[in-house]
Amino acid sequence: VNSDMSANAVHTQTVVNNDGSLAVQSDTSVDISAPAVSITGQLNVNNDTTFQNNVTIEGNLEVLGTLNAIDRQTLDIADNKITLNFITNNVPVLFYGFE
Repeated sequence: VNSDMSANAVHTQTVVNNDGSLAVQSDTSVDISAPAVSITGQLNVNNDTTFQNNVTIEGNLEVLGTLNAIDRQTLDIADNKITLNFITNNVPVLFYGFE
């Protein structure tokens, strides 16, 4: 693998799979130090993740789960239409509105 990227971890194994993908496996954390890291294709993160700085998503964002929490004093939404209780499975919503 040719790279200007450095990774430091204990017991790290880097494998190039048969399909050309790169797998990094470690029993501890892996620190990557690089001016930029580009990922082409799907990125799977299997555990909780924290981003320390801004995150820009160019495209749609789908959030799955039962709770979506936004910790802000001010929430700015450009869209002039907000739909509450949008039902996708024909099950009545028992709780609705603002608290």
